[in-house]
Amino acid sequence: MQKYPSFTILLVCDEEHDCSNIRTATDALGITDVIECSGRDSALFLIREHKPGIVLLAFGNPGKSGEEILGEIVRGFPEITVIAIGENQVAPAVRCMKKGASDYLGRPFSPETLGRCIRAAGETRGKSLRKNDSENHDRKIMDFITKEHKMISLGRIWTGIAHEIRNPLSSINIYLRMLMENFAGKGEYSEEEIAEVMAGLRSASDRIEGIVRRVLDFSKPHTPNMALSDVNQCIRESADLARVILRKEGIAMETSLGQGLPESLMEPRSVSQVVLNLLTNAADVMKDMEGPKKITISSSRDENHLIIKVSDSGPGVAPEYRDKIFGQFFTTKPGGLGIGLSICNRIIRDHGGYIKVGESIMGGAEFRIGLPISGNGN
Repeated sequence: MQKYPSFTILLVCDEEHDCSNIRTATDALGITDVIECSGRDSALFLIREHKPGIVLLAFGNPGKSGEEILGEIVRGFPEITVIAIGENQVAPAVRCMKKGASDYLGRPFSPETLGRCIRAAGETRGKSLRKNDSENHDRKIMDFITKEHKMISLGRIWTGIAHEIRNPLSSINIYLRMLMENFAGKGEYSEEEIAEVMAGLRSASDRIEGIVRRVLDFSKPHTPNMALSDVNQCIRESADLARVILRKEGIAMETSLGQGLPESLMEPRSVSQVVLNLLTNAADVMKDMEGPKKITISSSRDENHLIIKVSDSGPGVAPEYRDKIFGQFFTTKPGGLGIGLSICNRIIRDHGGYIKVGESIMGGAEFRIGLPISGNGN
């Protein structure tokens, strides 16, 4: 059995269902030194009396009161590590971790996941995350929201995917009805026509399988793997996923991929995630536009970099925002979190590359990505 830190854990929880689930998880892990309470006053009293090493702060959303308690604990007891527990959504996670939580658990979670958080918290016990470990804390925030943002990207194209699947499903229903009529003696189809129906069924089912496979391949967890990769293949995979929503919004997409480009050392799924995010962002800003709506994607190279350009005919990015939009939590969208482009920036910088924005020849935005060419001193 795994060993866990030998100090008291305080569970602050206002919902019995949450408390029961967390108790079940800690029991399964063999963690016995756990005390419980609900509400601010009880939490602060028990912290002073028992001096717990970790506080598990579980609130419904977590709601306003939960975030206020989190702030008070972090300010008043910097030696205590707080793990926040709430909905499996980016917004509350970002709010809690910006207020000083060392980690965030989204419901539902397994005992193993809780155990990993507690072990990690034990290793950082006694440190003030705000003063001594701010860089690691910021990276932990970005690690969490990078995973969640991938799901957000898929969510944004899901309506289009559903529409894309509906068409071949309709074809399958028609073909099956023809076969049923033939077997019931109500249809008089030749062997040649039956063969065409069977081929149609196969084609429609292959099309659905291909759509589902692309989504699953993109969304499933994986271990990052840097390898010499074809940048054009990353672009094609992202374009295939985005095409469904672009078609639904009436947005034309053109690709111009350079031939004979050298391979580059990269994590291909991460690069695909960046391109997909840029495509869905462009679709989002253009969906209510009047007039022609167009996106172009190109690949090329200069002396030291492979170049990816994603251009659109949208409203563009104002010059005063071009140096700011890649910063964490910067957004001009009402209700926006400002995480998408900061994730893109982090991924590309982790590759030793760059990403910047300017004006496209269509008057909209043009995002330019540069990835180092392997073998050029990189």
